[in-house]
Amino acid sequence: MEKNTIIGYGGHAYMVCDIMLQNNQEILGYFEQEEKTKNPFNLKYLGKENDHGALSILLKNRWFVAFDNNHFRKFITEKLLNKNIGAPLTIIHPNSLLPKDLLLGDGSMIGPGAIINVLSTLGQSVIINTHATIGYECQISDYAHIATGAVLANNVKIGERSFVGANAVIKEGVIIGDEVRIGAGSVIIRDVPSGSTVVGSPGRIVG
Repeated sequence: MEKNTIIGYGGHAYMVCDIMLQNNQEILGYFEQEEKTKNPFNLKYLGKENDHGALSILLKNRWFVAFDNNHFRKFITEKLLNKNIGAPLTIIHPNSLLPKDLLLGDGSMIGPGAIINVLSTLGQSVIINTHATIGYECQISDYAHIATGAVLANNVKIGERSFVGANAVIKEGVIIGDEVRIGAGSVIIRDVPSGSTVVGSPGRIVG
């Protein structure tokens, strides 16, 4: 049985833990700035991820950065990778539906009921949340987050660190730039430039 650690222990991490346990993956414990009073999985507190003792644990085991904040997830992941500390873990719920040839980056998570179609690619540390649907030939860049129930039609491109809100829909062939935020329930029918915040149906840029 693999031995793994969690970095971050909050709402998103709880889903990560549940998926790991369903996959019979052993969880040694979690790293956080301080020990959590809420501990639904009774995990051992291993300290801050940059403490000397914590680094020795990370070196020997696989780890998963369980923050749903795209920027913070990137910061922690790249800090560990740049120091060649351990190896990131990829987590896939057993009830997700994936193509045989899926290209999936390290450190990514695919949640329960998610559907990803053929010839799609996912970058490093991507989150595909519960019941999200990804059409064929989609490209999702590093550290992006596709939230619960979101639908990407075919040939959609999502930029690095972008967030697609719950139940949002993106039309075929649309290109979403880097660091874009798409509001829950939005319908996106045209390309979105990097750094934008988009809400509504049809989607409009508000920031």
